[in-house]
Amino acid sequence: MEVETKRCRYCGKELPLSEFYKLKITKDGHQSYCRECMNTYSRIRYKRIISFGGKQMLRLRDMRSRYYHKKKAKQDENKS
Repeated sequence: MEVETKRCRYCGKELPLSEFYKLKITKDGHQSYCRECMNTYSRIRYKRIISFGGKQMLRLRDMRSRYYHKKKAKQDENKS
């Protein structure tokens, strides 16, 4: 049984498909970047967002989260 492989578009390594996150809309069902490259990219992107005023974005995310939990608690209270 042959293991299917794919080349990462970022690092260029030939890796088994298990090293790629799944993505249904692609032809082979996997992303074009390996897991390691995607994790690195995500960390860099997060740091960049934070350094360029991302603190406001994080504050809004926290506000949305608090609102969601408050609304959910109220709905649960009304059910009982």
